[in-house]
Amino acid sequence: MHPGLGAWRRAGYAIGFFFHEAAQSLLALLGKPNALADAECWFNAYGSWVIIAKGFTPIPFKLITITSGLLKFSFPIFIAACVLTRGARFFLVALVVKKFGPAMLPVIEKRLALFAGLAIALVVIGLVGSHFLGGGSGGACPA
Repeated sequence: MHPGLGAWRRAGYAIGFFFHEAAQSLLALLGKPNALADAECWFNAYGSWVIIAKGFTPIPFKLITITSGLLKFSFPIFIAACVLTRGARFFLVALVVKKFGPAMLPVIEKRLALFAGLAIALVVIGLVGSHFLGGGSGGACPA
């Protein structure tokens, strides 16, 4: 992994963090003054899972870094989740290449989104099922 990538994650977080007030003003102009607070509440409850799940998909990670800063997600937890998910993804790719050879790289790149999507869908189904079958609360944030 390139040593400067961690700096870019921190920069993305900072971009979101410092645009918080501008985003709040924009949402108020659009008639949604509570939207950012609602999103912050939800992201504080589930943000770690979002970061970890996103780390395995080919969607640009910058979206999560900026969103995490904008929603004022805990910076230490953000860094830990980034290291965990990105490190796991790169080690997983390295393990597959070591076991099956470099010829597997195109297969990994082509199918990574599919496998990640299936894994995320299974986790979401399991969480939703456990919420409804286990009599979970009404949600992470007050209505």
